[in-house]
Amino acid sequence: MSTSNVKDLEKMTMAQLKESLAKKGLPTDGKKAVLVDRLAESIRKAEEDAILNSNIDSVLLASDDILNSASDVLGDISADAKIDADSTEPTKEKTKVQAPSEESKEEQKKRAQRLGLPIGGGENTGEEARKRRAERFGLPLNTASPGDAKAKRAERFGTTNNTAVKMDDDTKEKLLKRAQRFGIPVNAEGKTVAAAVDPDALAKRAARFGMNHTNDQNEAAKKARLERFSK
Repeated sequence: MSTSNVKDLEKMTMAQLKESLAKKGLPTDGKKAVLVDRLAESIRKAEEDAILNSNIDSVLLASDDILNSASDVLGDISADAKIDADSTEPTKEKTKVQAPSEESKEEQKKRAQRLGLPIGGGENTGEEARKRRAERFGLPLNTASPGDAKAKRAERFGTTNNTAVKMDDDTKEKLLKRAQRFGIPVNAEGKTVAAAVDPDALAKRAARFGMNHTNDQNEAAKKARLERFSK
């Protein structure tokens, strides 16, 4: 990418830079200098990809032209040999098809490796290309399965399903002991249950704290309170 193009990118605002990066599927975080470098690198890579694809297409087209020319030449030779079969011996001519040189192949391979393009096939080619691209642009590459992630998390915090069950049983036992200590009625699961109301106990408690109100007095107090707040 030329220096003039980089200067043009530097003239763009932060909003324009982030919009351009978002369209290319690239991260939009960072300062303006980081965004300019990231966008310039993306543009340069796109230009190199176009050049690489153009070179490969040119080589393939040249090979097709050579093969077609060779077929035409061989066809003409066969026709001439048929005509002169009685008088002269047919002339055999070999046409060499020049394949791309080893140097050209090596150059294409290096360029493809630098740009993170798959060359040569292989079952892990796509994964390697994604890894190189992620390393180049600083993107995270998540290769772990969800099961592995859960196992690693459990190992990190030292928790398993068996431990969780054990802790739950221990908690229930502690709750039962605490409830028995303070006289709180609980069930086998450690949950509180409603206790039966003892009228004599309530009467003694009321007498102890000076709460000797009869039911009629309570009803009168409730009625007076209702009239007071309904005005």
